[in-house]
Amino acid sequence: MIALLALTKISCILLATIGLHITATPPHPPPAKSDQAPSTSWEVIVKYRGGPVMVKFICWLAAFAEISLIVTQVFGYQSLLTSVLDPLGIQLRVKPVEQPFESGSSSLNLYLSPMFLLGACLAAIGGYIRHCCYQALGCMFTFEMAIMKEHKLVTTGPYAWARHPAYTGVLCTVSGIVMLHCASGSSLIEYKVLESALGKGLSIIYLVLTSIITIGLLKRIPKEDEALAKRFGQEWKVWSQRVPFKLFWGIY
Repeated sequence: MIALLALTKISCILLATIGLHITATPPHPPPAKSDQAPSTSWEVIVKYRGGPVMVKFICWLAAFAEISLIVTQVFGYQSLLTSVLDPLGIQLRVKPVEQPFESGSSSLNLYLSPMFLLGACLAAIGGYIRHCCYQALGCMFTFEMAIMKEHKLVTTGPYAWARHPAYTGVLCTVSGIVMLHCASGSSLIEYKVLESALGKGLSIIYLVLTSIITIGLLKRIPKEDEALAKRFGQEWKVWSQRVPFKLFWGIY
């Protein structure tokens, strides 16, 4: 039972982190300057590709930490992990496990809280939405705002439900990752990893980067609508009337 629970948690962590990885990985190189469209003052930050790289690094590091804590708790290898994390200022508050697979052991903090599961689902769904957007737009999808010469107005797939679903995916993923790692039952919370100097520092960097990028993307929405309306005219107008929602179908 404990092994199954641990495997479920590890699977959730991996799915969520893979979703984040997809979300933060550009499917194509930057467009030519001649194809780039006017955007907001936030564009200089949003299009900087070092930000998503750092976000991915932090999330994979957090996933590795979570999974390592689960494995060491289940198999009783705390001394090995402690010898690695102590120099980093992370003090694990883990009791030794005499019988690692004994069901109901009070030292095993492997329960699945609703917030943990919701966070994992949100991050995974967000990554899937982004993947569908990459597939629907093909070479026209770039992290930079661009209207290419061969650009076509895509109204199928996720774009049949919202006009900017790729940003919906970003919102789902970055918020899901926070919920996953900050939920009760999360190893990073249960064992106070986020209270260490390293944990606090990486958390702040993640929150600052994702907040700036997300705000920049949301501010870009009116500019994208304006550029598409100018390029496609009546075709865009018909589509915008059929799909009035920017991010969430039926809501906004």
